[in-house]
Amino acid sequence: MAGKSKKLDMILAERERIFPNTENHAKSLNKDANTMRQRITNRQRDFARDVCSGMSLTQAYRNHYDCTNSKRETVWSNACTLAANPKVKKRIREIYAEIDASRSNTEALLNAYVLKSLHKEAEQATNDGARIRALELLGKTINMFAEKAKEDAPDDRSSEMIKRDIEQRLNKLNLLQVIGTSDDD
Repeated sequence: MAGKSKKLDMILAERERIFPNTENHAKSLNKDANTMRQRITNRQRDFARDVCSGMSLTQAYRNHYDCTNSKRETVWSNACTLAANPKVKKRIREIYAEIDASRSNTEALLNAYVLKSLHKEAEQATNDGARIRALELLGKTINMFAEKAKEDAPDDRSSEMIKRDIEQRLNKLNLLQVIGTSDDD
């Protein structure tokens, strides 16, 4: 069990080295400024792509580097070192940013398509129910039917005034029920 704990500590320490806190980030950028001037290699670029696609560091490393005679620990260490390389780290962040932008763009396009289709359905539907449903869904997209909270000041009425108001409303409801039942006769 102690071996697993030590291994977990090593993994967490390596992960912190790869993805540092913001205070340590500036130090690592200055330290690695010379290596940033060099271009990223095809293997490094492909490694970064595989990591962003969901592969573990070691899987991505094995895909692009010869590891036939290497121990697991060596492969893991080399993969972590490669991922900590400023060029590779930068490329990984760029790929994740591209993925996020693509996802946002896709969601925006789908949202626009659905709204356009609902507008068309609301205007051109031959069935009244379909037209009303389309209008309802359009209204929901802008929270038209959400109950709005009162922005007024807190209720300054006394408890007696509130009690009278409730009694009046109940009396109105009772009167409406009486009127409604007498029309049915």
